Amino acid sequence: MKRTMIVLCSIIFVVIILSGCTTTKGKAGQAVPTEQDLQTALASIPSEIHVKYDGGNEYAIVSMAEIAEIMDLLNSNHYEIIELPEAVGQKFVLQLGNELTYTSPGYLSMDNKLYQAQFEPISEQLAEYIEGLVKRE
Repeated sequence: MKRTMIVLCSIIFVVIILSGCTTTKGKAGQAVPTEQDLQTALASIPSEIHVKYDGGNEYAIVSMAEIAEIMDLLNSNHYEIIELPEAVGQKFVLQLGNELTYTSPGYLSMDNKLYQAQFEPISEQLAEYIEGLVKRE
């Protein structure tokens, strides 16, 4: 019985310690954004989203319904931190505020870190939605 209590207390202690970790240390002791930090940034709804497309054209999305749709699509994907993009070229760039930028074909950047979307169908759905908004302009 005493042994079981010690093991149980040890497991609880480890879980408590690990659950408090939200960032890791990068070069020179700087905090590196984690996926949790990215999800927190995505949870905030911007008042507008700026779209850059076709070699410099810009479009501001101010409709809350359109912004909500974009944020829902971004939040429904999962992201993995990467060093370099696998694909070259882009159809558009979304400036989401708070130094958060989405670049087609599925990259988010925040605090000088790059994240790649893991579900391509969601990225394609977002691209189609943005292209539809831009064409309607």
